[in-house]
Amino acid sequence: MEAFVKPDTLVRGIQEFLWSPEFWLPDGVSWHHLESHDDPNVYYPKSRDIHWCIVVGVVFMIVSYACEKLFIRPWARWLGVKGRQKQALPNNDLEKVYCLHKGTVPASEVQSLSQQLKMREIDIEKWLAHRAQQNRATTRDKFCECCWHLLFYMTMFIYGCVILWDKDWMYDSKLFFKDWPHHVSNDLYYYYLVEMGFYWSQIFTITISVKRKDFKELVLHHITTLGLMYFSWFIDMVRIGAAVLILHDIADIWVLSAKMLIYSKHQSLAELMFTGFVIVWVITRVIIYPYWILYSVIVDVALYFPPTPSHQLLAVMLFILQILHWIWTYFIFLAAAMKFKYGKVEKDTRSDSESSDTEDEVIESNGVDGIQTHKVKSQ
Repeated sequence: MEAFVKPDTLVRGIQEFLWSPEFWLPDGVSWHHLESHDDPNVYYPKSRDIHWCIVVGVVFMIVSYACEKLFIRPWARWLGVKGRQKQALPNNDLEKVYCLHKGTVPASEVQSLSQQLKMREIDIEKWLAHRAQQNRATTRDKFCECCWHLLFYMTMFIYGCVILWDKDWMYDSKLFFKDWPHHVSNDLYYYYLVEMGFYWSQIFTITISVKRKDFKELVLHHITTLGLMYFSWFIDMVRIGAAVLILHDIADIWVLSAKMLIYSKHQSLAELMFTGFVIVWVITRVIIYPYWILYSVIVDVALYFPPTPSHQLLAVMLFILQILHWIWTYFIFLAAAMKFKYGKVEKDTRSDSESSDTEDEVIESNGVDGIQTHKVKSQ
């Protein structure tokens, strides 16, 4: 009897466990059925093909950087969107204290520094305030980020409409599962590849850019989105995934436009766009999503084959997404009610980044989308 399991046997056992047909596939279906060897014109999703989205994510980072430097940031300056106003002058002593206390220097320490450095307390406080601003995204930074996201979501929404408008399963949710497994056309493959590449680029970008207050939430959101897309790809539920993508992209267009208009001081137009956003949000995520997609995943699937553990898990994940939709809807209507009653949002509900300017702003931001409302307090 061998004392240890051979490495190749262990690896094979792990692979068999992770890719068990009993978990992923309906009864009577094996991975062999999902191989595209019978007809060269038929393609079933393969995990090795979608991993190229990571490379696409790197390309997106390069393209977004070039677009921002060459077009978006100059446009923001032309519109008068505020950038960095003041920077703290180099001071090694204050810098050490600032880093030691992670930006929150107690008043007692300020008094001690005043005596040690022969500086007035108010000058030290001003330096600390300016230094803190350097770690925060400016209004121009946020404008540029929104502009790039808007360009992406608008392009992908138009592309999605072009490739999906003639798909019969977009008009009858029961067809999401009919004749499964489904051939995935090149246009759907590229749709998935580019969307997943974008979210990879967002993960890469936020890990190397200025640290945001909602860093953890954003990373969690992007990872969750990628997880859903990977999962739906592995079990050949690309039809459902494509429908979810196009429903989510359209609301992003409205909210990002509203944010850009706020940053560029077009408040009336921003409020008009926000009104449109609320309408689109309710139609797509409170009505269409649960009664079209979620219902089909939970109910219609049983018309064609018994739900597998993988399909049940997908249904749970999509239902959790719907719960998030309801929560975000509450925050949206809360912001709208405060705006209607007071003319502005009286307090923060959620914050998507560190404050960066001195003026009051009400920003509605869609994060897999989290809807976030915040007020930048007067300094």
